[in-house]
Amino acid sequence: YAFNPSTTITNVSSVFIPTTVTSIGGFAFRCCKFLATVTFAEGSQLKSIGRGAFWGSEQVYPRFKEIKIPDSVETIGNGAFYDCRDLERITLPSTLQKLSNSTFYDCTALSEVTFPASLKTIEKSAFSGCRNLSEVELPASLTTIQSYVFDRCSALKTVFYDGSLER
Repeated sequence: YAFNPSTTITNVSSVFIPTTVTSIGGFAFRCCKFLATVTFAEGSQLKSIGRGAFWGSEQVYPRFKEIKIPDSVETIGNGAFYDCRDLERITLPSTLQKLSNSTFYDCTALSEVTFPASLKTIEKSAFSGCRNLSEVELPASLTTIQSYVFDRCSALKTVFYDGSLER
């Protein structure tokens, strides 16, 4: 943990990730309840976002509404944005091939997701509880969608997909 949620250091409101950072560790910004802005440097070299990196809870969660993950990111860990309840829009990196378990679990305000053409797998419960998600356009490159991916997405009415699933 970069910031331990049981201390008073969790009042961080803005984070700038410079080009020299290649990885955000697991639970790095866990329960940073005032975190409203995450900015990545132009030409970011970030390769991975660790498990639970921006993890929240029902009462204590980051406040950012949008995040543009750099195209250099190849891996997003399980539950990386778990319970980020103010997150409304997400643009996934163009090189991402797999969306991990529970990545956006209970991101209740999430209404817009931009998927990359490279995406091949969405693991279980990736968007479970995203109750404002009403429409998704899945890339044709997608071959695997695991169980409960859109569980409890009560507003989801339309899914566009022009590919062929293996499972």
